[in-house]
Amino acid sequence: MRIFTKSLLALALTIVCVGGAKSQDYQIYERKTSVAAGDVVAIVNETDGTGKAFYGSGDNGLAYDIYTNAFKNTNATICFKLEAVTGGFLLRAMTPGGAEYSVYGGPGYLNSQAAEEGKWCCFIQGLNNQNGQDIGNGAVWDIQYSSVNGGFSIKNVGTNKYLKDATPAKYDDPTYFTLCTIISNDYHLSANHVLNVTNPISAGTNLWDRSATYTLSSPMVAGKTYVIKADVNAVNGGAVQLCCKVTSGDGNRAKYSGPKGVLKNEFTRVSWEFTAPAYDPADLYNQVEFQFGRIAGEIYIDNFSCKEKESSDELVANGDFEIPINVVGWTIPGNTGQSIQQTEKVLGTVETKATALCTVGAAGFMTFITGEKIVVDADDAKVYIAKYADPSVILTSCSIVPSNTPVIVEASAGDHVFRSTTDVPDDCSANELQLNGSDTPTNGTFYALGMKNSVVGFYKVAAGQSVPAGKAYLIITNPPTASREFIGISFGDEDVTGVNEVKVQKEVRGEYYNLNGQRVAQPTKGLYIVNGKKVIVK
Repeated sequence: MRIFTKSLLALALTIVCVGGAKSQDYQIYERKTSVAAGDVVAIVNETDGTGKAFYGSGDNGLAYDIYTNAFKNTNATICFKLEAVTGGFLLRAMTPGGAEYSVYGGPGYLNSQAAEEGKWCCFIQGLNNQNGQDIGNGAVWDIQYSSVNGGFSIKNVGTNKYLKDATPAKYDDPTYFTLCTIISNDYHLSANHVLNVTNPISAGTNLWDRSATYTLSSPMVAGKTYVIKADVNAVNGGAVQLCCKVTSGDGNRAKYSGPKGVLKNEFTRVSWEFTAPAYDPADLYNQVEFQFGRIAGEIYIDNFSCKEKESSDELVANGDFEIPINVVGWTIPGNTGQSIQQTEKVLGTVETKATALCTVGAAGFMTFITGEKIVVDADDAKVYIAKYADPSVILTSCSIVPSNTPVIVEASAGDHVFRSTTDVPDDCSANELQLNGSDTPTNGTFYALGMKNSVVGFYKVAAGQSVPAGKAYLIITNPPTASREFIGISFGDEDVTGVNEVKVQKEVRGEYYNLNGQRVAQPTKGLYIVNGKKVIVK
């Protein structure tokens, strides 16, 4: 959060917020000591006690008046955008709302009549030479900062004379102006500011239905690890996940998407470490996307950061959102009815532990991995590591999971949150689950967790097919499994199961499967799986 000390001149301003229908005034935000092409600045005089600033009046003329008159929304222009040309800059007039000002359908520039007696005004006109009185297409200005004099001199390259007031640039001695950015007086400089994304009232079906994407100042480098974090709040609660994306010849696409957080009506720190996989030369990891399609209402983001691990180089500009009226680098989908803006927000108590979001489907089981060391609430979900021991895959429960460890989650369908922890993790060295970093064709010995005919277990992935990226799997090559299409699961020392409890019956309607996952048309005595339940036929 930036704390700004106002000058006495700035304190005299009154204002309402930028962008509204009411008359709006502005105040100085940041005084510059250097300028570059693309900068948008107000030109004010703080050196002679007049407190005057340049602005464009309604008739396209250049005016020069005290702050309270110059910095009004009712004026045609109040700032100038620097456009680099040979010899210096053109000063493109900008409207109070931040748009480029036009004169008779073309660009409007700060101009200047010749340095002759009787010439009385500079004009914000650049399309013609006003019958020889103005410099065609705008004057070129040489702008130099003097640390000794505490301001910028503005010299007309054509006349070689300096600008002083709303008369032509005709002075031999420079006047040193303050070039500054300005903001609405409703912008409270001592408050905390955040990014506010508004979703439509009706929530989407998927997390990725609605999003906000930030383009990094420079792309991530393949093979390096980055720490990505943000404080996020959803006023109606809901799930949020972060996704690293690339821009390539195929357009924007996700290369890795990991569920990273669940949010309540409070700020929560969402963070994880991301190692950029190797990519084609055309692929650059240059975007981070916040996905929150199942949230209706307001989402707030603050303290957003992306840095290479052990580095201080920040890839996110204005991640604390304290540069006013600036959402540069952020985009939202154009067809979702969302809006994006900055606003004031009190963070309150921020949960400093990272969170990991796990969305379980109707099967009640899924494979899962996170870069955080997590602790699992036994009342909410159960987490297991897996190891094959003929004839089944044995699931062993764990409550504190090491980071980057693929596990199996058993829980009710929906979103579940796991919090990071600093406690010592459980011993998961016996775990045989492997994480697939990208879609990879299998060789016929891959077994993936799935559900068929209401039976949850590990199913053989056909040779040539792929295990989806981000999913865990088992490689089982023991001879007894060579022809098995299905391997049941058991919990510790329990019998092999298709998930649910044993029912001792003579006959149950449904399809019968033996413990090898093979359908049995005429079951005899023994243990079978029917409709997702273990059934003993006597």
